[in-house]
Amino acid sequence: MPPTLSHLLEQANAAAKQEDWQLVTQCLEKLATIPGTARVESLPVSTEQPNGRSPQINISSLLGLADQVLEYGDFQQRWEVAKVFPRLGTEAIAPLLDILGDPDAEVELRWFAGRILAEFKSPDAIAALIELLHSPEEELSSMAGNALAQMGEPAIAALSEQLRDSTSRALAVRSLGKIRHPQIIEPLLSVVGDRDPQVRSEAIAALNSYDDPRIPQVLVESIHDFHASVRREATIGLGLCAMRPSYKHDTQGIYSVLASEIEELLRERLWDFNPGVTHQAAISLGRVATPKAAACLDEILHSPATPIPLQINTVRALAWMGTPEALEYLEKALVSRQKHSSSPEVVAEIVSLLGRVEVPQLKPKAAQMLTKLLNSKAKAAGRDWMRREQAIASALGYLGQKTSIEPLIQLLATSEAGVRFHAIAALKQIAPDEAYRQLLELSCQPTASPSLKQGVAIALEEWVKS
Repeated sequence: MPPTLSHLLEQANAAAKQEDWQLVTQCLEKLATIPGTARVESLPVSTEQPNGRSPQINISSLLGLADQVLEYGDFQQRWEVAKVFPRLGTEAIAPLLDILGDPDAEVELRWFAGRILAEFKSPDAIAALIELLHSPEEELSSMAGNALAQMGEPAIAALSEQLRDSTSRALAVRSLGKIRHPQIIEPLLSVVGDRDPQVRSEAIAALNSYDDPRIPQVLVESIHDFHASVRREATIGLGLCAMRPSYKHDTQGIYSVLASEIEELLRERLWDFNPGVTHQAAISLGRVATPKAAACLDEILHSPATPIPLQINTVRALAWMGTPEALEYLEKALVSRQKHSSSPEVVAEIVSLLGRVEVPQLKPKAAQMLTKLLNSKAKAAGRDWMRREQAIASALGYLGQKTSIEPLIQLLATSEAGVRFHAIAALKQIAPDEAYRQLLELSCQPTASPSLKQGVAIALEEWVKS
């Protein structure tokens, strides 16, 4: 039989006298999670008393026990009992406010009190946490910002007021940015021109999540900011704007100015001196996905001054576009790097991306590009060659084009077992029956080279095993 409420209370009180805070917490958790109850105030009252009278559950006594665990327990015990406080109702607010407002109290204790208060969303709790934003203890001020953000919409007005104070503005902006509600747009727009670049960048980062006609102009202005973090967020925002239905189907002309210059704005950032900005510019151009955006990416891709990491981000952006123009530029990049035997990392990335093309109309072209690379005389050296051939075989398998069967069979002539294994796997993935038939025919051809016949024989053995 489960313990009665009176027994749990007696056990908790006895454990408190022994300073066994773990046991106290366990008893409180059981009291707070009895099936069919939403709060401790509504716990069913036990009738298992000799005189037939029901015991009275005093919320204050439960709260007193929880307060003791919070004050004297270790971190883990405080963490566990913190989950109980919200079940004790609004009576828990006052003692928690006392702890939070006590400058002599232990920092960790005040930290927990603030976290718990975030669950109540009361005006008093909001006011106390707002006050804590000004605390010299960074741990406490940061906690207060996070707690206010957790409160959500009820805390927006109070946080917006803090934007007027330069000492709390950065934390207020950060907290507002974590609240997913359109009401934060207006206050954040008021600080996008703030003197502090951290405030500007965090405000823009938060605004990037919203589709509002006032935001694009802010992004256009901010993309020329002298601080890199601001330019980076504005660059991200322009790419996100281009993906929104309201931008793509702008019947009211809200984005007309942006639509005419978005590619050029992002192209300028491709040449930014800050790598974080340039990489985001490539990603955003990929989101714009227009022929002009693809041309901008092609330009930076073929500049001798472009570092390898940016080249890789650029080819990814072209692949994400999923357009014929973008695929043409990727082919151009492959040819260029084969010709000069350069940038094997970029070639490897292109091969991997071609294998992930999802647009059905582009898959034949992607497979053709990979086949050309497979037949290319410009061979990489040693293990680089082996890894490239394996990657090409795998990519051809994913694309699933029957035109790839013949070049994959020819790849079986290699002496590298790893390459041969990938070729066999790709053949099985594309069209196993047709590939098997061609392998059988080839095994009987006297003109086939010994190395190819050996590879075909190994492939046929693998077919039998499977």
